[in-house]
Amino acid sequence: MSQSATISPTAWVPKPQSSWMNRISALVINTLIKIGKYYRRRNNIPDKHRDPFFRTILIHELPFNLIIKFSRQPVKESIATMTAHAMGLPVPRILCYTDQGPQKGGYILMTRIPGETLWDSHRSYSDEELAAIMVEVGDCLQQIRRFRSPYGNAVCGPDGRRIYTRAVPDGTWRRRESPEDFHDDMLICARSEKDDYPEEYAEVGKLKDKSYRVVFAHGDLHLGNIVVKDGHLSGLIDWGDAGWYPEYWDFVLPMPLWSKNWGWIVDLFYSMPGGEAYEQERESFSALAYLVSPLFC
Repeated sequence: MSQSATISPTAWVPKPQSSWMNRISALVINTLIKIGKYYRRRNNIPDKHRDPFFRTILIHELPFNLIIKFSRQPVKESIATMTAHAMGLPVPRILCYTDQGPQKGGYILMTRIPGETLWDSHRSYSDEELAAIMVEVGDCLQQIRRFRSPYGNAVCGPDGRRIYTRAVPDGTWRRRESPEDFHDDMLICARSEKDDYPEEYAEVGKLKDKSYRVVFAHGDLHLGNIVVKDGHLSGLIDWGDAGWYPEYWDFVLPMPLWSKNWGWIVDLFYSMPGGEAYEQERESFSALAYLVSPLFC
């Protein structure tokens, strides 16, 4: 095999759009939101996706297989989705986005992935069919692993900056220059519980026993973010927690944070091909969640 065939390609990461493009996108998206309200009213389409606390619409259905999605991190989510699309994954195509600032979030205009989420449709599939769908999800994760990070070995957001994810204490962390530094931060979070729970603390410390590659990760894989049609994966959505993480990330997180009542879903995700290599990492993050659960968002 030639040397060029063994070198992983570096992932393409788009730059954030300019301020003038953000203003143009805002005009386009605000106009389409008004058109969407008329379209849904005329076709009796209910507003199904609303914020449970503020009742704001999170997904604006539009004609021509388009949607406008509210995002708290529209720039990072758009960059992540476009990066995944460039890797060949079945994800929405981002057309434009608008950022209204860290307090207000923003909106993303994108194509709609056909089908239903696995959360809405899992009861219509047998255990064997669900396992086959998870094999297809696992294939997507293997596809991601073909690409090198343009940010070296740093654990960071999709744009090389901070990470935003519910799978770390406080929901956001600064960029760390290596998985080792990242795991040091994990241990710092748990240090106050070291004397009371020495076994659990030692379990978290096992994250430092191995070296890890950094790969692109979705960061929030669950049944609501997997779209299926006719028994097959049609897309992966909601890339707001994506970033460059240690290689085990999508095989391990965020499952340790889920309710024990969802044990069958955890087992389903842990059955993905490739995940068997990260059983120790699952134990370590389960211990971390036990030690510092009040810090998780």
